Amino acid sequence: MKYTIPGSATRSKVGSHSVLLATIAIAVGFTNFGIAIVNPQPSGGREPYIVIGVVCVFVGLLVMAFANRHIAKSEADRQLERDRIAAEIMAALKSSQPSPVPFALYLRSFQVTGVLPERCDIYGAEVGEGTFANLLIHAARPQKTDFELLVAYAVGPELALVGLGRPGEMIGAGRFASNEAEWHDDIALLARNAFSIVFVPASSAGVLWELDYLAKHQLLGKTVICVPSQLEVLFDNRSILEFIARLKQPVGIIRLGLEWMNFVEYTPAGLKPTDAVGGPLADFALRAMLRHLGKLPLRA
Repeated sequence: MKYTIPGSATRSKVGSHSVLLATIAIAVGFTNFGIAIVNPQPSGGREPYIVIGVVCVFVGLLVMAFANRHIAKSEADRQLERDRIAAEIMAALKSSQPSPVPFALYLRSFQVTGVLPERCDIYGAEVGEGTFANLLIHAARPQKTDFELLVAYAVGPELALVGLGRPGEMIGAGRFASNEAEWHDDIALLARNAFSIVFVPASSAGVLWELDYLAKHQLLGKTVICVPSQLEVLFDNRSILEFIARLKQPVGIIRLGLEWMNFVEYTPAGLKPTDAVGGPLADFALRAMLRHLGKLPLRA
């Protein structure tokens, strides 16, 4: 069985290039409108410029609509692959077999599923791997997407992102289904075998059990806690601080604002700033931070 973990390089090139073409067409259209307005008597009259402008803008909008539809379809197809990989990882581990691919475990409260929007571009590529279309989209057309998808692209293609839930419920981590009687054992199995763990803090009983399990079994060393900007809106700061106070041992914490990111290390004595630097909130910035913290495999 072949596995391709969706990452930055698997994004829709057709969609990206279509957005580039649409942007150029719309820009040409407005340039012609500008010529007609600024120069009332251009060579050949104003009408050709107005007609060209209308046609270019209309075509650009059509191409943009196609691109958005294509990108959404491509993202849905990639999520099917993520869910398939997650199911096969669980099947292998429950059969006492090694995971078919390395993976990161995504732990969070079900309350935050789909409600952690972040201003970022999910169609741009990792720095150094993108095309001009990717960079143009990232600069000119930022999208709002859920933090979970940001993490999935940040850890891929080296790691699959796996989380507990209903397959198909969300674009982001690959989901595996569990039940009330087995979910503790399933999370424990995944946590022991994961290369790294990305944890979004909350104060629910299930999340606190997961945290206590990681601490008890010395798994916090491969854990990074991410605090997205919207989390402090959903939960009061006291809940987040109570979560952090239960750690009892050093662990890295990444705090993310709307367009910024910084890193601190929690120790029993308190929060200690580190030399790690943040950057614009996009998947490649989070990816660079995770690599800096040793939460991604070294490239071959």
